[in-house]
Amino acid sequence: MRKKWMKFMAVALSAGLALSLAACGSNDNADTVQEESVVSVDTEISEDTETESVSAGALPDEIAEALDAVTGDPEFYAEEFGSVDVSVLAGKKVMLVAYDSTNDWCVNYVLMAQAVLDKIGAEAEITYCDGTTDSWIQAIQNAVNQGYDAIDLFGISDIGQLDSAIEEAKAAGVYVQDTHGTDISDTSSNTDVSIGCDYERAGELMAMEAIREVGGTEEINCLVVADVGWGADASVAEGIANVFDEYDCSYTVAEVAITDWTEGIGDAVRNAFIADSTYNAVIAYYDNMCLYVVPVLEELGMDLDEIVVGSFNGNVGLIDYVSDGSMDFDLGESIGWCACHAADCMARYFAGQDVYNDSGFAMYFITTENVENYINPETGEASYAYDGVQEIYLTGYSELWGVDLTGVFDGIE
Repeated sequence: MRKKWMKFMAVALSAGLALSLAACGSNDNADTVQEESVVSVDTEISEDTETESVSAGALPDEIAEALDAVTGDPEFYAEEFGSVDVSVLAGKKVMLVAYDSTNDWCVNYVLMAQAVLDKIGAEAEITYCDGTTDSWIQAIQNAVNQGYDAIDLFGISDIGQLDSAIEEAKAAGVYVQDTHGTDISDTSSNTDVSIGCDYERAGELMAMEAIREVGGTEEINCLVVADVGWGADASVAEGIANVFDEYDCSYTVAEVAITDWTEGIGDAVRNAFIADSTYNAVIAYYDNMCLYVVPVLEELGMDLDEIVVGSFNGNVGLIDYVSDGSMDFDLGESIGWCACHAADCMARYFAGQDVYNDSGFAMYFITTENVENYINPETGEASYAYDGVQEIYLTGYSELWGVDLTGVFDGIE
């Protein structure tokens, strides 16, 4: 039976974290599962090889210290960047381009980015794509033709597909940045500025928290439900492998194409648990995947009190799962903080200052202990505008920019 560890808020700031990042981008060191009995259409189960155990015991000191070091209220890491005159964006026309209009996380990012940019004097408009390369290219071309000064591409899975369109926009004098689509170490983007997320660290933190929740490196037997097809997938995979391989943890990776989540995730989880009912943890790369993970566990009659379920993103649509215990943790991000950071990078670029695009974003574990921080006290509903850290970053950027951001997200659900 898994140990009931006390859950708490943890904020991961990439600039202050120091864990060796040396593993490969895909898992070749997981527990062996007979492929013919587990794999369904469009899924793949990775096989394992033996690795040398680095540490034994319930919870290695390194993991405890790493998690303890990022516990509590986050520091406002942008404070060290120094002030910037955001008035350089006044009157600038900015097109915010989102992956599509059905992804709640993407929609709320562009809404919050629009609110921030409007507050500092820019004229921000939103364009939603349909997930296809053609729609991204069309959005960029429209921005150029309509005389926009800047473009922010949010959530593009493969920025390389847009190389020609981006070059044409830059040649026309349009500033182009991509936000949150790549790992902070990815230098493949040809945009003026690429604002990465520390996806690898997210993978590491999920693996460490799962180990702690279960009770130790020797106790854990984890099913990792891996996405395939998103640009940052390899970085998440590497982060999980960094931790599980280092401590010789038992885990299996089930890969599901991003285009097959609806059927593929359920099939992968079902087949894996039929083949091995001893799994005591499930990690899904991105929390929307849990919409397909949890129902299958319930269908199979698994006791969710005995299985740690965790993921990454902080989508408010999954808050009910955290509240009722279906998910033990969601490694969340503040979209509002992300929107402010993106605006800060844009302003520094136009001001001719250093741009801190690889600083990553604040992350923190959402658990039953702090889930109320995601609840709008007026509506009683989960809200991206209430993420438990809004006072920290809104106050911080207000001081850096000399602009009062109080209430900037009022009305955003």
